[in-house]
Amino acid sequence: MTPEQIFKALSRNDDEFPEAALQAALQQRDALAPMFEAEAERLMKQFDEIMDKSKTEKQYAAAGEKLMRTPSPLFYG
Repeated sequence: MTPEQIFKALSRNDDEFPEAALQAALQQRDALAPMFEAEAERLMKQFDEIMDKSKTEKQYAAAGEKLMRTPSPLFYG
């Protein structure tokens, strides 16, 4: 698997545990580390944007919850 394929497999919302992708990720740590870092930075930027746009704590919580429902490879990272 390529690093991009691994990252995509870890981003899916499947019922199956992504064992093959995780095994491949372990073998390609150096290639995947920058991808995980970029994903973490992207999510932090989105949370900052949500915080800036939210007028109440309830709006912030709802938007953050919606963002976190999206499958993220960071769960496995």
